[in-house]
Amino acid sequence: MSKRGTWVMGAVVALAGVALIVSVVNPEVVEVDLGAVVHDTLSVTVVEEGRTRARDRYVVAAPVTGRLARVGVREGDSVAVGDALTTLAPPPQDARILAALRAELANAEARASAAEADLATARTHVEQARREGERRRPLFEMGAIPRETLERYEQAGRDAEMSAEVAASTLEAARAAVREVASRLEGGDVGASDGRPVVVRTPV
Repeated sequence: MSKRGTWVMGAVVALAGVALIVSVVNPEVVEVDLGAVVHDTLSVTVVEEGRTRARDRYVVAAPVTGRLARVGVREGDSVAVGDALTTLAPPPQDARILAALRAELANAEARASAAEADLATARTHVEQARREGERRRPLFEMGAIPRETLERYEQAGRDAEMSAEVAASTLEAARAAVREVASRLEGGDVGASDGRPVVVRTPV
């Protein structure tokens, strides 16, 4: 081989070496996303459907004809037992007032009777729901029904118990209304007979 051919061959080899070094030192550029690492708070929100019930019901009542004074509290205010909510200025007792009180007493007694019937029905539903749940549990343990079915019957039992509690609270309020009307009818409330204002206070 001539010197010229040797020189050309050497140049080709050198260029190939340079290309190889360049490809190793400078590989193909890859695009990436950059971001700064910072301290922050991770918030996780769980959205589910719920159900609310009034466990305790209270009735504040003054069943007497008269003039209601300005109420000094608003819905949502905190009160203690026995706090005065407002006052009533009753008129003198006469035949019409007594007749109205007797009619109101009859209505209150009717509501109390209805509340007693509702409570008895609610307690019957509780017993039925409990028996249904007890009958389904062996079937679930045997694999005859899925867990969802058992949970549905158990939830029905809890709902029935909640309804019974509400019915009991309603009956208690109805009986309190009967006692209140009866007291006014019998003249037990001084304000109902001598014209002094009747103070309406919080029961709880």
